[in-house]
Amino acid sequence: AIQVVLGTALALFFDLHLRGSWFVRGVLILPMLLTPVVVGLMWRALLNPDWGMVNWVLGELGLPQPLWLADPKLALITLVLVDSWQWTPFIMVIVFARLQALPRDVFEASAVDGAGRIATLRQVTLPLLAPAIVFAAVFRSIDAFRSFDVVFGLTYGGPGRLTTTMSFYAWETGFSFTRYGYASAIAYVMVVVATVAFSVFAARVALRRADAA
Repeated sequence: AIQVVLGTALALFFDLHLRGSWFVRGVLILPMLLTPVVVGLMWRALLNPDWGMVNWVLGELGLPQPLWLADPKLALITLVLVDSWQWTPFIMVIVFARLQALPRDVFEASAVDGAGRIATLRQVTLPLLAPAIVFAAVFRSIDAFRSFDVVFGLTYGGPGRLTTTMSFYAWETGFSFTRYGYASAIAYVMVVVATVAFSVFAARVALRRADAA
């Protein structure tokens, strides 16, 4: 949800075509190009309570220095924020591409009818962007459902099991506890759930297009 909201907002912002926006877009896309396990290890170093840069900056500013990865109240939030930092640009790219392909005569007609920016956004822009937003949201949901790399690099499922995903649990069950049959069962269930979710989404899209036709 965080990635969809932020990604859509960034796409709408960059559609203003401000000076230098092309450079900022390029910088924002860079996290998406990194391997998730590298992202996890990088942020694990940055959030280290003893020598991490984040807590050092907070200390210099006189702010509290939390245990980002050891505090049960912060570990999952930190994992979500790191994942959002990496994959929000993915949503932005999809929505921005769709935004550039929208017919401009629709917006010109809404301006002639006297619609303001807010009304145009709510009644014209967002409805036209809905297919791209839904596609990106479903794709990221399935990808997050099988998230493993960033968990492995950042929290290793801890503290306790607060950040253990099904993918990490399947890996841990198979390779740490050598329960290969149980790990395979978990993996098969994940594949079935992801396949069903994607199939339902594809079927709904096809039905809507058929009704529209």
